[in-house]
Amino acid sequence: PGYRDTLFTINAIDTLISHRLLLNPQLWLDSFYQLRLGFANPSPASRFRQTFTLSLNYGVARNLRAGLLYQLDLDDYTQIPRYDTYQQVLGIISYNLTPESRLSFFGGTRFGRSSEPSVNLSDTFYGAGLNVSVPLF
Repeated sequence: PGYRDTLFTINAIDTLISHRLLLNPQLWLDSFYQLRLGFANPSPASRFRQTFTLSLNYGVARNLRAGLLYQLDLDDYTQIPRYDTYQQVLGIISYNLTPESRLSFFGGTRFGRSSEPSVNLSDTFYGAGLNVSVPLF
């Protein structure tokens, strides 16, 4: 689709519960549980998603952080008979360029199954990101 075409739209209700466990001053474990109910147009893309995430992080230096993340996603489509289960493992290295900006490099793998035989959820991915916080006031 071109920039004027819409593949689909989705509105969602989200709930997130998180916890941080400090193992020592440089090592911490973050855990998350997220519930998401998405209402899509067209409606076959509507789904109920549960996500469980564990992220082990290590502060290598003041501006440098390394992390290992595990995530489990359970997708139950509400308008069609489809159920997806997939997991991913991700490694990430982040460097704070300034207090307002961070550069990250990441890579990982995802594997899973769908009740829809034509859907392949397994993949390998990598990339980089730049996060910038811009104060509004």
